[in-house]
Amino acid sequence: MLFYPALQAFDFDTDSYVEHACDAWMPRDTAISFWLWYAYGTVGSFNVTQFALNEHTTAEAKAKYAEYFPRSENVPRTSKPTQESEAQWAEIGDLITLSYFSPLMATDVRGQPMTYVVTCEQDVFREDGFMYVKRLRAAGVRVAHAHYLAMHDFLTMPVDYARRVIENAARYLAWNL
Repeated sequence: MLFYPALQAFDFDTDSYVEHACDAWMPRDTAISFWLWYAYGTVGSFNVTQFALNEHTTAEAKAKYAEYFPRSENVPRTSKPTQESEAQWAEIGDLITLSYFSPLMATDVRGQPMTYVVTCEQDVFREDGFMYVKRLRAAGVRVAHAHYLAMHDFLTMPVDYARRVIENAARYLAWNL
């Protein structure tokens, strides 16, 4: 079960990262900071802005993984074509494309267990969930995907629909275990 999952640190210019870059609950810069802390603890010396502008990758890497990150023409892009950092990519490329660190970057997702994914409309991680569901389904993995018109981390809030979401997830487990 994946609830509003963060599944990759490769592309911070996905539709949902762009649309919700300044959301109060989980803005893009905060999400990037969490990824950097996850990767390097407090010793990381990376600039969050470089990641937000996708300057932590190279044109070659972006071309290699382009199929993983479709773009909607309906989302206005404020970013310009970015610079790239060969040195930074040499340092972090192996880590952020490692499937144990970024599951969305796995080259082969066949054999994954059946999966229940919850995504939220107002969430920088929304596209990560949608892209992962699409890849799992294409690989023949059984996937149930529940998308809610809510914001990141809504399950911790005292709202009625949070209880219903938990009940739906429990029902899924009961039916599938």
